[in-house]
Amino acid sequence: MSWQVANPVWRLHLSVQDIRPSRQHEAQCKALLTHWRPHGSDRLLFTAGTCFILEVTFLSGCVVFWLLDALPALFRPWQATFPKAKPQPPAALLREAWTDHFLSTFIVRPILVWLLYPAFTYCGMRIETAALPTAAAACRQLVLCILIDDTWFYWSHRWLHENRWLYGKVHKQHHRFTATTPVASEFAHPFEDLVSNTGSTVAGPLLLGSHLAIVWVYSFVKLSQTIQVRRMESGTLISTADSWLCLPICMSPCSPLNLFLIRSFARSLAYSFVDSH
Repeated sequence: MSWQVANPVWRLHLSVQDIRPSRQHEAQCKALLTHWRPHGSDRLLFTAGTCFILEVTFLSGCVVFWLLDALPALFRPWQATFPKAKPQPPAALLREAWTDHFLSTFIVRPILVWLLYPAFTYCGMRIETAALPTAAAACRQLVLCILIDDTWFYWSHRWLHENRWLYGKVHKQHHRFTATTPVASEFAHPFEDLVSNTGSTVAGPLLLGSHLAIVWVYSFVKLSQTIQVRRMESGTLISTADSWLCLPICMSPCSPLNLFLIRSFARSLAYSFVDSH
């Protein structure tokens, strides 16, 4: 079964199994990609594009939830519960977290992403538009990325909690925020940030040899979910409004538009297995 959609710009041929852009659209994508590849550098495109997507996602999430807090009356009709709000983090801690974030954004992250490029290409990452996966393949890879990510993050995060030395020297930095905010999502010791946070995010795309487009989409999805979780933990969640503003691709189990229920199911199985042993 298939449909022909007449559109002067996109002219997409839609089918149940696949979404294939027209040759005109593919040529436009190639021209745009070439325009944003300085001197034909795929590595620079990978680095700049990844850093840009992560930073825009992070700042957008912070702005969205700041508006939810600044305009509570506007979103109160959608508030499911009225939990007791936790005290806001000290101003000094917030300044430290924002300073840490911008140092990471403009120095640490570009270097790390640049160094990761050979690993991604070795594992099979493609950049060409002709190698774009089908819609079905993209969905399969995103689901697998979620499962790999959840497994990696759960065990590494549990390790940081159960090992007293690691908790005191490494993970405790993250728990200096007793009332979490979006900026707390990236406030972590460099070791934790590399092993647990970055490791869990890139493991799936690396193991699957995902296309650059999948790497970018999953990076956006993962960071959006991380920011939303920090919002949930703060005790001031406006559930329906938050979930709607975070779009259906947010992986939070509380989202009414959740397309990733398999995440909650997999996590429940992992918890059950651990608790039974």
